[in-house]
Amino acid sequence: MEFFKKILFRWRLFLHLRRLKSQLKLMSPEQIQARQDELQLSFAVDAAQGRKDAVGMENLDEPERTLILVYSTEGSLGNGGFKFLFQHKVDKEPIIASYEAIGMPQTTAILRAAFDEFPNGEPHGDFTERLDFIDQRKQHFDDLNCKMWALSDETQECLIAYAKKYNPNLFV
Repeated sequence: MEFFKKILFRWRLFLHLRRLKSQLKLMSPEQIQARQDELQLSFAVDAAQGRKDAVGMENLDEPERTLILVYSTEGSLGNGGFKFLFQHKVDKEPIIASYEAIGMPQTTAILRAAFDEFPNGEPHGDFTERLDFIDQRKQHFDDLNCKMWALSDETQECLIAYAKKYNPNLFV
């Protein structure tokens, strides 16, 4: 299984670098650095994810958990907003603490507002109830989605800065 993970990782890297090479011709040095940082962030998250798979989330150090939680939360929100995020059972406090750790008080406030919309500040345990609840408050969650999406670039920059602080050797 480990062999296939390495092959998949190398294939993803190859495709990403090929795409990046064609885009580099049209980019400024600042844009090139930003893309390189995004790629290095992806490597850092992949490494943390690999450790999580090996030892479990509870045995990771705080920076690794933060990278995984913010990166995966941003991915879920980017793919379908809070409705997509809440399709899965998510724990409020670790996610909010992760956004606080990277220095994003605006997104922390938006996440709190989304969680606080639920009774007792926790999404329903039942999947169908969670989604029905979100559908009943569609406009409110859509507004929160727009606010999160507007901050996604800034969130990524803060996550990159956090990852550089946590493991500067990845960003050379």
